[in-house]
Amino acid sequence: ETSGPISIQNFKLITTDLELSGGAKFDDSWEFISGKISNFSLGRSNFHGTILPNENNGFALKIAGASLDANTLIQTTVKAEQDNELPSFTLDFILDNVWFNGKKPVRDVTGIAVFDENEFKKINIKGHVGFKDPFKFTLESGTTGKRFILSSNDAGEFLKDIDVIETMRGGKLRVVGFQKVGSEGPWIGNFTISNFMMVDAPLLARMLSLASLTGIFNALSGKGIKFVHLDAPFSYAEGIAKIKNARAVGSQLGITAEGDV
Repeated sequence: ETSGPISIQNFKLITTDLELSGGAKFDDSWEFISGKISNFSLGRSNFHGTILPNENNGFALKIAGASLDANTLIQTTVKAEQDNELPSFTLDFILDNVWFNGKKPVRDVTGIAVFDENEFKKINIKGHVGFKDPFKFTLESGTTGKRFILSSNDAGEFLKDIDVIETMRGGKLRVVGFQKVGSEGPWIGNFTISNFMMVDAPLLARMLSLASLTGIFNALSGKGIKFVHLDAPFSYAEGIAKIKNARAVGSQLGITAEGDV
């Protein structure tokens, strides 16, 4: 029989793709007390951290380091949600780079995520995709549903670096979405950008040329056209965003649009 805490120190697991080292402590009934991740290296993920039990019979994780492949983490979490396999957990993170897709990482990322009752109840993330102002993302789960807010003080830089559009300069971005509690229905929200410029946009330039709006066409091809406000109501489900009655208003031009993205 054992008496007192049981420690596993300096374990290592090395495979073709994975390198994991750390330690763990258990009580004399083998109930988990704490864990330490000295190194976790898998693909684009490379970090260290700690694991402690929390009050919800789950775990409190803190990680820091060079990088995290969030795309892999999200896919694993979604599958585990569907299979009801994940315990509750909180995740605090400070990371140099986080990968959400295969192209560019988000830099200097800090935040917290709370997962309970088989869903994310809270997410707060702050980071950089360009070299200017940071973006912020928050998600809160309340009694009526979930609400998220995504904001950036440099819409052009942010949207360029996530490969949405390269011809916007400046602007203040705010995206708000809401999904009713217990609903598998769409996210309903609004996408807004204020005080931005459009420059060298081939499709828009072609439309203006066909409409014989020569002065505006020349402005777009030169310094650009300034827009005061873009407002785009949307619904999002199953990977498709449906946009209706989107309006962009500028001193020289007003545009309305709708469609699926």
